[in-house]
Amino acid sequence: MGALTNIRSAAFTLLLDLLLRSSRNKMLYAVALLEHLTAGFSGWRQHIEALHTLLKSDHPLPVLLERLNNELSPVCRKQLLSNLIVQAWLASRDARRAFKKREGFFPPFTVSIAPTSRCNLKCHHCSASGQESTDLDAELFVRILREARDEMGVHFFILTGGEPFVYEHIVDIVGMFPDCYFQFFTNGTLLDAGTVERLAECGNALIMLSLEGFEEPTDTRRSNSVFRSTVEAMQRLHDAGIPYGYSVMTTRRNSDIVTGERFVEWALENGCRLGYYFNYMPVGSKPDISLLPTPAQRDRSRRNVYRWRNEKPIFLIDVLNDGPLTGGCTGAGRYYIHILSSGDVVPCVYCNFSTDNIKTKSLTEALKSPYLTTFRKTIPFEGNALRCCIMLDRPRFFFRTLDIFHPTSYIPGEEASLRQLKEGLLDYAQQVKTIYDRAWKDDDWQSIVQSIRWSIDNC
Repeated sequence: MGALTNIRSAAFTLLLDLLLRSSRNKMLYAVALLEHLTAGFSGWRQHIEALHTLLKSDHPLPVLLERLNNELSPVCRKQLLSNLIVQAWLASRDARRAFKKREGFFPPFTVSIAPTSRCNLKCHHCSASGQESTDLDAELFVRILREARDEMGVHFFILTGGEPFVYEHIVDIVGMFPDCYFQFFTNGTLLDAGTVERLAECGNALIMLSLEGFEEPTDTRRSNSVFRSTVEAMQRLHDAGIPYGYSVMTTRRNSDIVTGERFVEWALENGCRLGYYFNYMPVGSKPDISLLPTPAQRDRSRRNVYRWRNEKPIFLIDVLNDGPLTGGCTGAGRYYIHILSSGDVVPCVYCNFSTDNIKTKSLTEALKSPYLTTFRKTIPFEGNALRCCIMLDRPRFFFRTLDIFHPTSYIPGEEASLRQLKEGLLDYAQQVKTIYDRAWKDDDWQSIVQSIRWSIDNC
C-alpha cells in the first residue's frame, strides 16, 4: 500500500468517525468532504453521493449511525471504520488490481471459512448436516488468511461452521489479524462473558446470531432454551459495545413472520443493527423441498425487506433477492468464496461441491479451477440478476456442472439426494421465473434497490 493511499485511508477513517459522531447537519458536511476525497474513485464516489442523498431525505440512516456511535465501544467503532470500510474497500484497491493484472480476474472481496464442522446443537434441516466432524488445522487456517490478505487484498472474512465458537483457537486467530474484520455466524450459545470480553478487546468482530423468528420456532428447530440463550448473548454483546445482528433462514413456515414489522421491531429493541435473510436451501443429508418459501413468499420478502430498509434504522440484507445489487450470484470467487473445514473450496456456503482442496493448492490456484471459472463467467445467467441462485433459479446449469466437472460433496449421498429432487427444483425455478422475469423486464427491481448497484471492481 503506497504512502498516498495510507494518507487517504487515514483521512477517510477520520471523516467516517466524524460522520458517525455528528448531528445530521454535520453529517452532511462530513459527506461533502468525503465526496472530494473520493474524487478519483468512481465506485466510491457513486456510493458517497447516494449516502448524501439519503442523509438529505427522511431516510432512517442518521438514526442508525447515531445508535452505532452510542452503542459501540471506541475500539469496536475504530475497527469497524478502519478495517471493514477503509481497509476492505478502499485500501485494498491497488492489491486487487495488481492481482487481476497478474491472474486475469479480480479476487473475491471476502473469504468465508468454516474452521470446524462440529456444533453444540443438532438443528433440523441444517445445511451442514451429514458431514464428518472435522477441524481446519490452525496453521492452515492462518495460511489462508495471510494469503487472502497479502496477495489478494482481502481484509474481510466470514466465519461459519458448524459452530465457529466450538473451534478452540478462533478468538486467538482473529486477534492475530488486527488489520482485518471478521463476521461470525453463530448460534450464540457459546458467547459467555469471557469470550465476549476477548472479542471486545480485539474489536474486529461482527456477530450474527442465528434465529428462526421468535421463541417457539427457534426452540423447535434448535432445542429448548436456545432462544433465551441467544437473547442473553445479545445483552452481553450490547454491554461490551460489540456490533451484532440476526441471521434468519427463511422457510415456507416463517418467511412472512421474519420479514414482518413485528419481528424487525423486536430485533431493533434488542440492539440488532444488521439483519441477514438466507433462503432455505434443500442441501445436506436430508433436503426437503417443501420447506422452500413459495415464489410469492420470496417476492413478498423482497418487498418487505426493501420497505424496512427505508423505514427502520437497521441494515438488512436479503441474500437471494439482492442479486441486482451485485449483478447476480456472488459465489465461486466472484465476490466471495467458501472453504470448508475439510479444506474443500466450494462455490458458496450452500453449494457443497468441490474439485480442489486448500490442503494441496493455494487459494489462487483453487480459484483458477475450470469448475469455479465456469461459474464466474456464466453469472449473471442471461442477464436477470433477480434470478441469481445457481441451485434454485438455475438448476439446469447446476446439474450440468456436476455432469461436466464431476465435483464431489463432503456430505455422503448428497448428489444422489439432489438428483432425486431435480424435477421439483426445475418446477420451482420455472415458477420463480414467471414472477421475476416480469419484474426484471418492468424494471421493478430498480425501485426495490433504488437504482444502486454495488461493484467492488469499481472501487
